[in-house]
Amino acid sequence: MSVLIHILILNNLLLSVEMLGTPVKPEFPAFYEKIVPCIGHGREAIYQGVVEYFDEQGSSKDVDSITLLISNAKLRIYSRILGEVKKPVGEATFQIRVDVKDEKFRLIIYDPWFRAFVRDRYGKLVSDDKAEQVTDENFKHRVSLFKKIETQLQAYINDSGQKIREGMVEDELYNITNW
Repeated sequence: MSVLIHILILNNLLLSVEMLGTPVKPEFPAFYEKIVPCIGHGREAIYQGVVEYFDEQGSSKDVDSITLLISNAKLRIYSRILGEVKKPVGEATFQIRVDVKDEKFRLIIYDPWFRAFVRDRYGKLVSDDKAEQVTDENFKHRVSLFKKIETQLQAYINDSGQKIREGMVEDELYNITNW
């Protein structure tokens, strides 16, 4: 009898845990994220600056009034040989999401993939057919390459955020000084 009571209690506990469900994964798991403050600028002005920057880059995809999604940006990954001499080792393709609010915007890199460069029979560097997702698990035996990809993607986002903010300031100065 007591065994039956314990089974019923355990069953009720498991049912309540099952009803809680599993944790929900975010829609866009971020690989790297950068928040850029733009003091004194409204959401519309920031949005226009972001749209202009990515139109110049030629990579805008989905656009709405709150969030801007940029598709398939590419970045060549380099390895330093000696001093400032660099050698391309591959190409990273990734998605960028931009969230815009008053006085700030957030750039998020997600879903990065890496293709290594190999030499063809003529000695030219070409992309390998095999692309692999940039995660700790896939690059656990190539930590230095993972760090290079991570650092250069962070530098890309930092530079993009800075250029977007500088472009908005230049437009504002142009509008003030233009008679």
